[in-house]
Amino acid sequence: MKKYQTMSVKEFMNREYEIKKPIQKVEEHFRKYKVVYRVVGSTIILFMIGDGSHLASAALTNGYTDGIIDKEASVIYKDLADIGKWLIIGRGGWEIIHNVLKQDVDGAKKNFIGYVLAYALLLAFPHIMDKVDGIFDRFGA
Repeated sequence: MKKYQTMSVKEFMNREYEIKKPIQKVEEHFRKYKVVYRVVGSTIILFMIGDGSHLASAALTNGYTDGIIDKEASVIYKDLADIGKWLIIGRGGWEIIHNVLKQDVDGAKKNFIGYVLAYALLLAFPHIMDKVDGIFDRFGA
């Protein structure tokens, strides 16, 4: 969607242009991002409908067993990281191949670096969170 419109002075003076109403902008937005909203909505519904037994067992321990939440969260994280890995490989590969076919090698390089960084952050996230947890443990919080 363009943020600006180019027209001649004659068109501007004779009002030969269309002013979009706010509802039209909203409708265009939902038409453009329809798939994103469907994926996010389905993911939320799947998490809400899921059995949740792994979360319930961790929450019902009342703190008597340290680390159960961390163990259960790591299982969930590994599952999500596997899904994220294949999404990064699929989407990244698609965009890189698409850029190369369009002969946009610089765009392909930027996409490759971006997806490699995203994958590195995905793998480094648990280690980063452990370091943050260690900082709070040193302060006694």
